[in-house]
Formats: sequence, structure tokens, C-alpha cells
Amino acid sequence: VPLDSETALSLVKAALAYTDADESGTLSVGDTLNYTFTVTNTGDLTVSSVQINETVFDLPGDITITAPADTTLSPDETQVWTGSYTIASQEELDAIYASTDQDIDNTATASGSDPNGGTVTSDESSAEVPLDSETALSLVKAALAYTDADESGTLSVGDTLNYTFTVTNT
Repeated sequence: VPLDSETALSLVKAALAYTDADESGTLSVGDTLNYTFTVTNTGDLTVSSVQINETVFDLPGDITITAPADTTLSPDETQVWTGSYTIASQEELDAIYASTDQDIDNTATASGSDPNGGTVTSDESSAEVPLDSETALSLVKAALAYTDADESGTLSVGDTLNYTFTVTNT
């Protein structure tokens, strides 16, 4: 009697609110991106050693993924993996904001082994972290003493007005 069975996994990846380490209200160096990976065994056979595989990530490093205690999924069972990534440098942050789509794209699959040792892989699931960048400059202009070219003691033609301009990236 032939057995008709199916092995399948589904993955739903979600980007959660990032951890705003410096409480600036915008994504900055030291902030942590947080993700969940919800994997469900949608087949009718047990899938073991389930893991998350990053396939696309806009940042140079890897997401740190934490597996649940049990990575073997019985049919219809669901488990949640978590992931995090900390923005490490200003250069990395600048590259993120320079991206054309103004978000951080991330795509993953889930995979595991069927009872015969074959690989079972989910379809890809993606999550985006939208950027809430804030670009601003402050300018402070200050007048300094003028240069009295003719030494008349008063401002006259030929004298030089001196200023300082302090520009800060806020």
C-alpha cells in the first residue's frame, strides 16, 4: 500500500520595533533590530533539526538567531525563533540611510530534515524595517570684531567684517 505523505514548513518572518539604545527616537549606532521567525510544520510528517537560513540581508553582518528549546516540529506544531542585529558603526548606519528603498530588507527560509533524512525547506519570508531617519543641521553665526584696515576706529570702507559659522549635525 503506497503511503501518501507530505513534508512542508511555513515561515512567517516579522520585524519588531527596534531597541533604541540611546533613546534618540531614530535608528542609530548601538540600536538593535529585532525579528521573529514563526515556523509551522504544515505537512503530515515530523520535521527535525529545524533552523533559520538568512538568504538576503541589507547589512554586512549576520543576524544572531536564537532557536527555541525544541527544534523538532510535529505536524501542525509551531515554534518561534528570535533574531537580533546591532548597528555597529556610523559607516554602517550611513549606508543604511543611503539605500534607495529607505528600509532594511531581510529574507529567510526555514529548513529541517524529514524522517528519511531529506531536506524540507519553507518558501522565503521577508521583513522590512522602515527607516525613520531625521537629518538636520544647526547653524550658529557669530560676528567677531571687524578688521579696521585704515585704523580709523570706526567701521569704514575697506574694513573687513569677521564672522564664525558653527555647523552641527544634529
